[in-house]
Amino acid sequence: MTIKNHSHKCLSIEEYIHKVDRQQLNQNQDSVQVIDVRSQHDFEQARFILKNSINLPYSTLETNLKLLDPHKQVVVVCQHGCENSASAHACSILSKHGIQCQCIEGGFNEINKRLSTSNNSNMDNTLLPFVLENRRNSKIWTLERQARFSSGFLTLCGLLGYFLSKKRVFLLGSGSLAVGGTYSAITDSCGLAKVLRKMPWNKTNFRWL
Repeated sequence: MTIKNHSHKCLSIEEYIHKVDRQQLNQNQDSVQVIDVRSQHDFEQARFILKNSINLPYSTLETNLKLLDPHKQVVVVCQHGCENSASAHACSILSKHGIQCQCIEGGFNEINKRLSTSNNSNMDNTLLPFVLENRRNSKIWTLERQARFSSGFLTLCGLLGYFLSKKRVFLLGSGSLAVGGTYSAITDSCGLAKVLRKMPWNKTNFRWL
């Protein structure tokens, strides 16, 4: 089924570059959220990603909307572009929740084509400042899995610390994690995931070209 969603605007790559350039000139580089809605596997195996983009697969986007800042513009990119694609699905979800988004035309099929090194004379150098290249194919856990492991591990450490030392301060840490987990379930948010997103291992998979 072809999705024709007119609630979002399609951005050409040139328009995207102009948008980012304009924000950098205004010293407001973080006012746009760039969301790469490819699957985690495709994102990890991709040769290129856009600088400052975050990976929120469209299949789990609706349950992770709280990770987005509703006051910032959203630009969505996937492998294929705007029509009948992950970006179209993602924009439909965002629009349903009142979030206006823009989609990059051609997606990474077009970006990869422009950055192909098979003929360096044809490489689109205007894209280079906006792209990171994959330097290793690491198996980084999803943020959800990292959050589950961190919560469980810290709780276990707290309990072991209490049994070995009999100091109640260790129980305070475990109890705080239990309260935090309950709050996350009730509010459908995850503060721990937001913290983990800033960790070095979630940022070092790509480098400047």
